[in-house]
Amino acid sequence: MTSDLRNPVFDNIKFLMIFLVVLGHALEPFVSISTSFRTLYTFIYTFHMPVFVIVAGMFSSAKLDQYRFGKLLKSLIIPFIIFSVLYETTHFLFFKQVSPYLAHAMPYWLLWFLPSLFFWRITLRFAVKLPLFIVFSIGAAVVLGAVSESHKFFGLARTLYFWPFFILGYKFKSNLLALPNMRRPVKYMCGLGIIFGLFIVGIKSELDPRLLYGSLPYYMFDQGFMEGASYRLVIYLFSFCLSICVISVCPQKLPIQKNSTKNTLFAYLWHGFFIKALIASGLIATLSAWPILLLFLLIVLISTLLTFGLSSKVVANFTNKCVLGPFNTLLKEPPRDTESLR
Repeated sequence: MTSDLRNPVFDNIKFLMIFLVVLGHALEPFVSISTSFRTLYTFIYTFHMPVFVIVAGMFSSAKLDQYRFGKLLKSLIIPFIIFSVLYETTHFLFFKQVSPYLAHAMPYWLLWFLPSLFFWRITLRFAVKLPLFIVFSIGAAVVLGAVSESHKFFGLARTLYFWPFFILGYKFKSNLLALPNMRRPVKYMCGLGIIFGLFIVGIKSELDPRLLYGSLPYYMFDQGFMEGASYRLVIYLFSFCLSICVISVCPQKLPIQKNSTKNTLFAYLWHGFFIKALIASGLIATLSAWPILLLFLLIVLISTLLTFGLSSKVVANFTNKCVLGPFNTLLKEPPRDTESLR
């Protein structure tokens, strides 16, 4: 994201969404043991990435000069390459086999967001010039859902699935920036909307949460084109409405350090190692036997500690200097074109 329009409220939103990303990944190994876990997991996935992508679109620039392109390479592609190697190596050490992501030329698990954001950013300058591009982006995602191997081509399906949210964030940034400042009655209505959304997800307990990933073709859910397209359009509408409600009710202040809200990328990049370690250790079976409430409290505690700890300045400095730094020096800093930044 660009920092020109940095807004502390939206830093808070990013932090809360990263917490939900961590919580969702921590819940994932346990969704089969409890209907409540499955409902919460599904509900989180209806809006947490849409909100994150909308906010990314809001704070993106359609300008793409040499300086901005270089910054995108350093902030997105370099971390993607380095952490892909780290995750693939860890996966092999833990499970003694190459990951299915590498086998199918897909971004490793949670790393899909980095190349997707790179794609959205570099295409934004062209997208904003085309009328009704939001309709085109939705249509592309709906049609691609019928292509059987689209999810295996470097995560293209998921990139296109979330593309409309990015475009919406950019197009309506001025309206979205005003949402956290809405009057209390409106916030209460949005809060009720979130509760209603949870209720809908609860009564639709048979809904496969993988539908919300946006990465899998319709045939994997035994859906034809018309049924799959209809499901996808309804999910789009549901996710967008929930996202607007979530952005509206986000608190103006959080009892956390500002550094934490600005370093959410590092929590995103690192937390997967801890989740994979939990799975590889064999603790899932042991923890699954715990009482549901106690297990839920443990998952929330672990997710909270990971989000706060990995968003700390210490982790940010370590990542920038020791992990990313040596590779970033390989990229020559492009000249900053001051005219193009005005």
